Order: sequence, then structure tokens, then C-alpha cells
Amino acid sequence: MMTPPLNLPSSSEELAALLKKNGYDTNPRGLARNDRSDYFFSSNRESAYLDINADAVRRDGKVPKRPIRLKFYLAVHADGSVLWELEYVRELLGGQESKCLDRNPHTPEENAPWT
Repeated sequence: MMTPPLNLPSSSEELAALLKKNGYDTNPRGLARNDRSDYFFSSNRESAYLDINADAVRRDGKVPKRPIRLKFYLAVHADGSVLWELEYVRELLGGQESKCLDRNPHTPEENAPWT
């Protein structure tokens, strides 16, 4: 079995930039530290995802109800390199399991202050 490459984003800065590029704002003080152990890998190790707590992001000033999932897949490039590529960034649907937290019921949905 191939060992997946190490190019998954792990620093708060990398994750914040990726989320920003996909329409999500993050706390100006940064996200909680993530590392490779926070990712979940498919059984064949060809896809991976990382969930972010709902209260840690905003989209158009609104706090999502569910955690945000970043999903990656292994892509083979023309030069033969194998790298993780982003498949999507989206809010989890109801019923999808996550170890991350839904929006705190005490957090206003719109224009919530960063804590």
C-alpha cells in the first residue's frame, strides 16, 4: 500500500487560507492547532477529511449549524507526483457524524462575536 504524501494542510494559517479561499472566515486569532492525527483517512488511504467546529468559522457573517468538512483525494499529476487535492469544503448535512461540534445553541446564528 502506498504511503500518502504529507502535503495536507495542518497549520492554523494554512487551514484559514484554504477556508477563506472557499468562502469561510475564521477567528482573527487563528484556529485551534490541527495536525495529521486530526485527519480521517478512507480504508484505502486515497481520501481524507478534516472537520472544523461550527463556531470556529463564519460564512457571510453567519455561523453554520454543523461542522465544516474539508475533503481531499489523492491525485496523480502529469509529472508522476502524487499529492492531496481539495475535493470540497462544505457544512455537514444532518445525520453525518463528526467528532467536531455543531454550533453552540447559545451562539447567535448571525453576526456572532468571536470567542
